[in-house]
Amino acid sequence: MDYARVGDTIECDVTLPVAGTIRTVLKTRDAAAYANDLLMDVSSGWRLVKDRQDLRGDVKENRSAVP
Repeated sequence: MDYARVGDTIECDVTLPVAGTIRTVLKTRDAAAYANDLLMDVSSGWRLVKDRQDLRGDVKENRSAVP
């Protein structure tokens, strides 16, 4: 398993309220630690974006998704 670090991006596919993908950039060590908890829980649906080329579409910063 790859671990998330500050500066990495994680993403999760959602269906409600509309289908889409939530992406967030990890800006603090606390955010990276929380992201690693999410990544270890397979049922959470979160995954690490390993390469910027893996990003699909426009990336918009979401400051509220991960503390």
